[in-house]
Amino acid sequence: MVVYIIGTDYRITEDSIVGASFAHVNGVIKLKNQTVPEDMKIDNNTISIYSQTDVTNKLYLQGIFSASNSNTKIRRVFNIAGGNHEGKGKLKNTSYNFSTLAGYKAKLSNNGLYFIPTIGLDYGSHKDSKFHEKGLGIYNRNIKANSYNSLTGNIGAKLAIQKQISQGLALAPEIHGSISQDLNIKPRKIQTKLSINDSYSEVKINNKDKTTYNFGAGMVTKINNKVDISATYDLTARKKYQAHQGSLQLKIYF
Repeated sequence: MVVYIIGTDYRITEDSIVGASFAHVNGVIKLKNQTVPEDMKIDNNTISIYSQTDVTNKLYLQGIFSASNSNTKIRRVFNIAGGNHEGKGKLKNTSYNFSTLAGYKAKLSNNGLYFIPTIGLDYGSHKDSKFHEKGLGIYNRNIKANSYNSLTGNIGAKLAIQKQISQGLALAPEIHGSISQDLNIKPRKIQTKLSINDSYSEVKINNKDKTTYNFGAGMVTKINNKVDISATYDLTARKKYQAHQGSLQLKIYF
């Protein structure tokens, strides 16, 4: 999966900044351990507006609002009468998300080592288009358009240090981790049917795997207080899911 992000920050006061960004995601997800092999090709665009305020020299608050649009092509291979047949369909999704986070910078030593615990809440409103599969005859899946909300709580922590290597060069390595918990009580419901059926039936999506773990490390290289080069690696895991992600970011101060 490849992600491209471009954005800008503006400092309103000495303690507050606001910013905006545009992100494009393109990738393929392959579902493993499935009776019917299936993969999804995702194309996503997201616009975000965010802010951060230092309440004190230790406590800070963040807020992010984002709007995204996704186009997903779904393909699966189904065995019919001893032969493999390919089913294809398209799904569109529109989402609006708001995230808020509070963090506390605890200085552990005079050499610039900080421990930063965080706590946050994410709320999302999502709308899926109807889905109509082609290529599998009476086994084609059909799903009505539907909408749903999401609510996630998360706690995390970061251990970071900044080292001045020379007059114009500083390095800031870090390690971080977080736990996210799905707080939705009611299961999501969709209306679905196979082409062989005349009417739709309601299906409840019970997501029993509600906890997500994230672990990662990163390095920021600061050059003459004008350029930041950031590199990070993250592992995201659930019971039956793992994702590895690396990122490289360039920030220029004007």
